[in-house]
Amino acid sequence: MKLKSALVFGVVIASLTFVAIANADEVEIGFTGEGYFEVVFDEELQEPVYIPPGGFELLDVSPLGLSKVAWKLRYFPPPEGEPFGWFTITGPNGRDSLEGIYNGFVITPDDPPITGTYDLEWLFTGGTGRFDDFVGTGHTDGEVDFTTGYAEYVFSGTVTDDDDDQGEDD
Repeated sequence: MKLKSALVFGVVIASLTFVAIANADEVEIGFTGEGYFEVVFDEELQEPVYIPPGGFELLDVSPLGLSKVAWKLRYFPPPEGEPFGWFTITGPNGRDSLEGIYNGFVITPDDPPITGTYDLEWLFTGGTGRFDDFVGTGHTDGEVDFTTGYAEYVFSGTVTDDDDDQGEDD
């Protein structure tokens, strides 16, 4: 009987958390990860870009859970005023997502030009589902090895409902 009570309590807490997130005007987003990346030629940009193998990673994104994170970063610095890259985070239900651009990238080489630490600035430009009309900023710190195509990273950011009818469902 205690197990059943614990399960019911867990479901109630998870449901209340979902409701709180769904109606929140501000949400903290975060994840850590590590993995490989590859260089491919992007037909749209007509230039090489870095992407995760297969085009996306599955990461435990707080508060969404296991989410699909698709991203691409330019291989060469972008022209003035253009983003360094793009990303989309899609939650496990396929409906809740956040998208945006990378608007700054700085690498501090340890062994130029093949390894180093980096800082990456994110700008959330919109979303869907419970993140419809959300905008915000984020930051990634990490280490990269260009000889192996391996990186480690820690991301944190905040998104805020930018719509006048905050908290209302569409």
